[in-house]
Amino acid sequence: SEAAPYLLTIVCAAHSAAIGHLDLIVLGGYSAVTWLTERLSNEVAGKTRATNRAMAERYQKLATLQVEAAITWLDQQAPPAKDLHRIAAELDRLRSMG
Repeated sequence: SEAAPYLLTIVCAAHSAAIGHLDLIVLGGYSAVTWLTERLSNEVAGKTRATNRAMAERYQKLATLQVEAAITWLDQQAPPAKDLHRIAAELDRLRSMG
């Protein structure tokens, strides 16, 4: 379909515009519509890529925030490291006694 306007132009030039200017108007209109459709398609594809990129970045930020929130919550649930070391030292002391 991309080569059709060029093929029509060659055919019309070879037959020296057999139907007068009507074929040139049709060719020009077809070429213009093809070009506009391609431009529109490229514009939509570009905007789609930009939107997908923005969505991916937003998802990455959201996932990072959720992981950080889960880490913070887990840290709040666990006892402080100094208490764990103190308990481990006490257990070692009790094992050595018994």
